[in-house]
Amino acid sequence: MKEDKKSRRLRSWSESGVTLSVIHDTRRAKKNTDLFPVKFCITFKRKRVYYPSMYLTKNEWDKLTAGKTIKMKTLKAANNHINEEFDRIKRIISDISEREGFTFVAVNTRLSQGTKTSLLDAFNQRVKLLTENGKIGTADWYKYTSKSISTFSSSEDPKLSDISPGWLDRYEKHLLKNNKSSTTIAMYMRALRAILNEALRKQVIIQSQYPFGKNKYEIKEGSGGKTALSLLQISELLKYPILSVSGNRYRDLWFFSYLCNGINMNDLFRLKYKNLINGEIRFLRRKTLNTNHKKKEIIATILPEMNQIINKWGNTDQKKGNYIFPLLNDTMTPTEEKRVISNITRSINQQMHKIGKALGYGAISTYTARHSFATILKRSGSSIEYISESLGHRNLNTTENYLAYFESEQRAKNAQNLILKNDEAVK
Repeated sequence: MKEDKKSRRLRSWSESGVTLSVIHDTRRAKKNTDLFPVKFCITFKRKRVYYPSMYLTKNEWDKLTAGKTIKMKTLKAANNHINEEFDRIKRIISDISEREGFTFVAVNTRLSQGTKTSLLDAFNQRVKLLTENGKIGTADWYKYTSKSISTFSSSEDPKLSDISPGWLDRYEKHLLKNNKSSTTIAMYMRALRAILNEALRKQVIIQSQYPFGKNKYEIKEGSGGKTALSLLQISELLKYPILSVSGNRYRDLWFFSYLCNGINMNDLFRLKYKNLINGEIRFLRRKTLNTNHKKKEIIATILPEMNQIINKWGNTDQKKGNYIFPLLNDTMTPTEEKRVISNITRSINQQMHKIGKALGYGAISTYTARHSFATILKRSGSSIEYISESLGHRNLNTTENYLAYFESEQRAKNAQNLILKNDEAVK
C-alpha cells in the first residue's frame, strides 16, 4: 500500500537499513465512524509492511502531530500507547537485526501475539487448567464470564489487545441491561482482570494496553447479598418452627458454619474427623491451597452446639479418614464433588431465604453465616487481628475492608434512631 500524502508521521527511526515510522492512514474510516487507523510502518529494501495500532480521528491526529502540549487525558493516553509500542518495535527490530539479520517473518512472529491472541481462547485455556487442578467452582466462574463475553461480542472474537477501558464500560452497561447484579458484574470483571494480568506478565500486551486501574476502568465491588445478623436475630432464627427433617438439617448446617468461624460450604463439607483435634477444628481454606502465599491454618473451638449438630447429622463411623458430614466420598471426581456441594448449598440457601423472609430479615444465605460471625465478634469487642486470623485472611486490610460495609450498615441503622417515627410524632 502507498502512504496517503496527507498522512503525517508522528515518529520516525532508522537503523541498519530498516526504517520505522508511525502514520495515520486516512484512506478508509472504520465502519460508521470518523476514525482512521494509526499504523506502524516498517520499511526494508523498498518493501513496506504496516502494523495497525489504534483508531483516531483526523482532528486527534492533528493535535498529536502539532508539537504542542497535549492536555486531553484520552489523547495523552493514546500518545503514551503509541510511544510505548513504537519503542517496543524498535527494540524488536534491533534485537532481530543483531541476532539473526532482519526479516519481516521474524518481526511478524514477535509482533503477532497481542493482536492475534483470542480473549475467549485465553478463557478456555484457563478453564481447562483449573478443571485439571480440581478447581471446578473457579472454572465455572470463568465459563460464565466467557459465555457472557461471547453474548456481548456477538459474532466477533475479541483479542486481548482489544480490551480497553471503553470496551469494559460498554460490557458493564450490557451486563446491567441484562439485569446482572453488581456482585456478578464485579466477579466477571475480576475474571477478565486475571486473564489480562497474565497476558501482561507474558508480554502478550503492553502496559499501556492494560485497561484496569486508576484513571482507567476500576471494578465496582458489589455489595448485594451482604447481610449480617445480630445475636438476637440468630436466636430467633434458631427458634423458627420448621416441620421437615431436611429443613432442620439445612438450618443446622448453616448454624454450624456460623459457629465454625464462618467456614464456607466448600470447606465445611470436606471436613474429616481427623480435623477434630483436642476440642478444636483445624483446617486450611481450600481457596488458598494452590496459591503461593503461606498457608494459614484456621482454628475454631468446638462448642457444645457444634457437637450436637455433629452427633445429629454427622457420619456414624467416626474414623479419622471419614468426612464429618457424609455428603462426599473419596471415590468422587472433582466435578462430582462440586455438583454435590453446589446442590446442598442451594438447598441451604433456599431454606434460609424462607426463614429470613418470614422473620423480616431479608435474604439470608450461607454468606450471611460468615458475615455474621465476623461482625458479631467485632461488635463484641474482639480485635481486628483476632477476627482476621479466625477468618483466614492474609492481611488486616482484607479484614478491615470486609467489615467496612457492615459498619456502614450499622451506622445507618443507628442514625434512624435520631428521627421520630410517624406514629411517635403523633403521640
